Amino acid sequence: ESQSAAAVGGGGGGGGEGRGGAVVAAAAGGGRRMTASLLLHHPDDPLFLNDLFCFVRRQVEAFVVAPPGVGGNSSSVIAAGDPAAGMHPAGAVGLRCAHCFSSEWDTQQACQGQAGGENRKRLRSAVSFPKATRLVYQSVRNWQRRHLPKCGAVSESVKAEYARLQAGSGRSVDARQYWEECCRRMGMIDSDDGIRLRDGRMYFEEGGYYGGEGGGGLGEGLGS
Repeated sequence: ESQSAAAVGGGGGGGGEGRGGAVVAAAAGGGRRMTASLLLHHPDDPLFLNDLFCFVRRQVEAFVVAPPGVGGNSSSVIAAGDPAAGMHPAGAVGLRCAHCFSSEWDTQQACQGQAGGENRKRLRSAVSFPKATRLVYQSVRNWQRRHLPKCGAVSESVKAEYARLQAGSGRSVDARQYWEECCRRMGMIDSDDGIRLRDGRMYFEEGGYYGGEGGGGLGEGLGS
């Protein structure tokens, strides 16, 4: 368990069919495992979010910036020094399009600065680094408006489902406290340098979903 999750990248979510993130190693106790990326989606989402937000959270991953040079040819790894990481160092936590970083799309070329300007522009809209966990909600909102409808790595069926849900979503209950609680349970903490992980790792339980140290639902203690 000495290997940091930031040292190995995770695969994408594939549109929500499975969990994002490559397993780094088994963690001690409770069937918990470590990963460097993980979809935001959790089974408790429908208790607090409308169908649209539940769907969108299946398309976005939280990830940890890897040390420089880590990842090789893997398109799922964003390392310090890559254009996708910007000026953010190893250990920084960001959000990214699960589709762009799980396919054979040209993301890796873009990360290495080899792709054309249009691809680099797409990459910038695919990745964000909220400065605090309370801003994760707004970052995802920006991503769903600016990136999802235009992303070439997203299938037409996913775009069609997004359009259908968007048309019928209506008003959503303000559940930002739930979003922040989800971030905390994934191990995120606020720092002077942006979001980091409590102990350098994200954890998920057997079954592939993140959970707290004491177990139980994410919504415990939150008003619906």
